[in-house]
Amino acid sequence: MEDKYYSVCVRCGRRFQHTKYGRRPSYCSGACRVAASRARAGTGPFYNSTVIDQAQHPTEFGEVPHAEPPPRRQTRPEDRLASAILGARSVSAELSALRSRVKPPLAWRCEQAAELVSRAADLFTGDTDG
Repeated sequence: MEDKYYSVCVRCGRRFQHTKYGRRPSYCSGACRVAASRARAGTGPFYNSTVIDQAQHPTEFGEVPHAEPPPRRQTRPEDRLASAILGARSVSAELSALRSRVKPPLAWRCEQAAELVSRAADLFTGDTDG
């Protein structure tokens, strides 16, 4: 007769069976482990027990209270704008590099798009040559 060992998932509260060998698992599934990791890191959607598919994770203990996720770090608008301008300059450089590697009908489009993106980035930084 084999003994049955049970644990309670620290994320959703579901009671689940595990083997007696090795480290006792904290989570009922990989999905709960990943969701808990994302909640700790403050990234991705924050799942709570109401979001989990109850048919897949029936709980015999009712709803388990979850801690509120940590507040997300607010980024200043100036920093977001600087990041967007750097991204635009990167796109412009990539389009310029592609110009020499694509077929002629597309080369002029790459050149024009690179110039337009570069001029748009220059509007924000004040870097105008003419």
